[in-house]
Amino acid sequence: MRVAYAFPVRGVEALADGTYLAVGIETNLFPVPSLPAQLTVSLVLCVVATPMEVDEELDHQLVLRVLNPDLGHSVPPFTVGLRAMASEALPEGSESRMLLTPTVQFEATMAGFHSIEISVDDAPPVSVNLLVRVVGEDPSPDIEPGPDHLTA
Repeated sequence: MRVAYAFPVRGVEALADGTYLAVGIETNLFPVPSLPAQLTVSLVLCVVATPMEVDEELDHQLVLRVLNPDLGHSVPPFTVGLRAMASEALPEGSESRMLLTPTVQFEATMAGFHSIEISVDDAPPVSVNLLVRVVGEDPSPDIEPGPDHLTA
């Protein structure tokens, strides 16, 4: 099994027809008034299983890790068991897909790029990058304006 894709959203809603409505796709900039700041991140992710991995008796492990800018863990890793099942709607031999919509909460103690690493079993992780920036913070205080910048 593997994570085919993952992206942050502002919100997601399951619809009656089995599809999902996602709002604010790629919401990955988090302006905060000060640090530390409590963040809530909703995700849409798709896990894919090959026909050989579809087994009603075989459990897989989905792991979410939240890393801060210095690559330390912001919260302990979260692990959940998954079981892939064949779909009657798909032709025999097709990959099975699971659409998941987890919400992750953590405390950002520093500005910069945070990452949510998502993996299944031993597959390489997929990274969702989030930029935490203190509101009003000068993004590049040590860089002098170049000739193409207007100065007062």
